[in-house]
Amino acid sequence: MAYRADQVGSLLRPPELLAAREATPPDPGRLRALEDQHILRVVTRQRRGRHKRRQESHAAPSCQPCAARSRP
Repeated sequence: MAYRADQVGSLLRPPELLAAREATPPDPGRLRALEDQHILRVVTRQRRGRHKRRQESHAAPSCQPCAARSRP
């Protein structure tokens, strides 16, 4: 699945991507490939973080499904 965003919010563009955007003449194919590469890197990092937080929250004693399983 392809991810595209017009707004980067608080994410900083990597120097490599900034240089490709400022290149004269610009190479649209290279720019698109770099954008895709860095977008996938960020999405992967976000998914890993979300998965890790989800695991930590399920390990918490206040998690109702976990608490129900630990009861005799």
